[in-house]
Amino acid sequence: MQSQHDDLRLWYGTPDAPAPPDLVRAFEPAMLLVGVAPVGLANQVAALVRVDGGSPRVIQGGPLPFSPGDPAQYFRVPLPAAGPGSTVEYAPMLTGAGRMIPVQPGEYPARYQVASAQPATPPASAPARADSRVPDFSHATFTPALTHLTTARIGFKRPQFLGRTPAGLRINFFAIGGRMDGPVLNGNVRENSADYMLVREDGMGLIDVQGTVDTDDGAILSTAYMGLIDFGEDGQARLLAGTPERYARLQIVPRYLSAAPGYRWMNRTQFMGVGQADMVDKTITYDLYAVATVDRNPQT
Repeated sequence: MQSQHDDLRLWYGTPDAPAPPDLVRAFEPAMLLVGVAPVGLANQVAALVRVDGGSPRVIQGGPLPFSPGDPAQYFRVPLPAAGPGSTVEYAPMLTGAGRMIPVQPGEYPARYQVASAQPATPPASAPARADSRVPDFSHATFTPALTHLTTARIGFKRPQFLGRTPAGLRINFFAIGGRMDGPVLNGNVRENSADYMLVREDGMGLIDVQGTVDTDDGAILSTAYMGLIDFGEDGQARLLAGTPERYARLQIVPRYLSAAPGYRWMNRTQFMGVGQADMVDKTITYDLYAVATVDRNPQT
């Protein structure tokens, strides 16, 4: 599929810019790759999307790295996951330097179907409900969709120990810098991004991070997140003694803010990350995901 307006070109569903297959699995997000030419820092790609003929919404695409001399520029657009049997329609659009390849109202040139799911068979040993008047909470009401955006690798300086407080052991971790590389988000983590952590007596660290990311395409992202890191049941004592376990697993829930047009979608998105800290090499590594509420499961 290709669109053109003046000297602007947009294409997808080609070997270099693949579109989602005609049939995708239920509750799994799909990824659209869009090619544009000529390249330019002002280029922005988004897609108008609707599910089962519902209200349309705009999903902003994220640019892949490029050089000014490249013949084409590419953007990834995360399309929504949907429930079994749904139809997802989408129409990519391009803007750049005051010009655009628009979407015609009501026209969706591309779509994919979501595969029907077979009903789950309950285990034979499942206990009967004692009282049918009690609500059944055995099934989730909402289904989340996770889209992998990037993998972060951040180094930190020698921790600053502030000592035990009534709330826990206070430690400050300051970054020496780092990288984020992935299918959607690429950039550098600034030095002195900081984690003002409290470690409880049970060895669980309460993460409290403020940081800044400079993306490879010139945007600035501010991030703040909380979460948990597990230093082990005797983690507080071992940290004070200078003998922590080498690896500590972590789970985080970041938020991002940006004034850059290509990243405004992040202002409206919740994120989560899972990874680990290496207390010997003084590094933190985690995978970052965008979280979306996909569908509401039918109540039975």
